[in-house]
Amino acid sequence: MKSKVFGKLSLMVVLMVLSQLVYAQSREKRDVSGFDALSVSDAFVVEISVGSTESLEIEADDEYMDDIITEVRGGTLRIEMKDSRRNRRMKDSPRAYLTVKSLDRISASGAVHIKTFDILKANRFTVDLSGASVINLELDIEDFSFEASGACVVSIEGSAKEQRVKISGSTVYRAYDFETEVAVIGVSGASSASVYASDKLDVRASGASSIRYRGDAQVNSNTSGASSVRKGQ
Repeated sequence: MKSKVFGKLSLMVVLMVLSQLVYAQSREKRDVSGFDALSVSDAFVVEISVGSTESLEIEADDEYMDDIITEVRGGTLRIEMKDSRRNRRMKDSPRAYLTVKSLDRISASGAVHIKTFDILKANRFTVDLSGASVINLELDIEDFSFEASGACVVSIEGSAKEQRVKISGSTVYRAYDFETEVAVIGVSGASSASVYASDKLDVRASGASSIRYRGDAQVNSNTSGASSVRKGQ
């Protein structure tokens, strides 16, 4: 009886060890330079820091490391899988630890998660999202342009003189802590936006969308369907 129990325990230990070996992760440094824009697809988690030297380190399951493409083309750093179907079989999403000197554009598609750990500074900054991407940014800029479709979730902090936002699908745009003087917001579908504007707020909302705002801006709104525009708490 004891030998059977011991045998089962031994088998469990072996299976646990094998599972860890199968899904063993490693880190690999990639040579990148000369970019001011970022494009990410599939299901990567990207952590962005600001530094004096550009660098990129990828963390992923060993067997998938060679399938991860990181290349700079036309000033844009692209991070993606050779075959997006292989991404779905990973135990954990691959991670990219990115250090930038400057950045003024981010585009993401799929189920990408992007987070900044430092304030990104630029005159103009553009973000374009689709799919089910999640992004958390802290910005200190002059002009901000944002567009998203699908089921994206967005959190923005910091400040800008003007923000122009266009969202559709069921996107959630949270920017109460992103203080701007002027905000131009277009929302459709079942999306929602919470924004801050101190001087002027132009809103166009349709479908079942909702917009909440803070600040003392003069509001000009055009709504249709079951959409709503209200002062936030």
